[in-house]
Amino acid sequence: MPTTTPFSESLVAEVVDEHGVDPDRLSDALASIHADLADGGDAIQRHYDDEYDQPWQTTDDGLAIVLFIGMDVWTQLADRLDLSDELCDAARATHTAFARAVMDEALPDEEPLVMPSPRVASLVRAGLSPRQAQVQVLRDAGRSQEAIADELGLDLGTVKTHCYRIDRKVRDAQALLDAVGGDA
Repeated sequence: MPTTTPFSESLVAEVVDEHGVDPDRLSDALASIHADLADGGDAIQRHYDDEYDQPWQTTDDGLAIVLFIGMDVWTQLADRLDLSDELCDAARATHTAFARAVMDEALPDEEPLVMPSPRVASLVRAGLSPRQAQVQVLRDAGRSQEAIADELGLDLGTVKTHCYRIDRKVRDAQALLDAVGGDA
């Protein structure tokens, strides 16, 4: 399972068993959906915030949100990503199972969609990798590198490398801003 999605391997395995789909194809589809939503999920969330009184919930770790959408959004997503009906149904089942696990209340009638949180998505759009964005959100929440490693299922050395690269990107961006501002 691609590690940048919030879905556990056991959750995906349950859906694979229930739907009889290839686990690698489902994992790839879930990763494609999640990456696509990192780019365009804010628009979906704004639309539903503006147009509907739909509940949505941020996961405890701040890495994802669960939004409840109409089936038409799932259909558009499947068409845009060229997902078969079989894979789309399995992906929807994965999102539904995840929503049941994290929601404090009963699920509404609409379909759940698990998206990167707005903070993760904005960090990805600003130039961090999806994993770096997750690490930074957890750093911002005050988690230690050890806690981040445990939560994301990474080696401590990998987390340290992500932190180093994030800090380097921030320094490089600041140097660019200083250089551009110095010429003004």
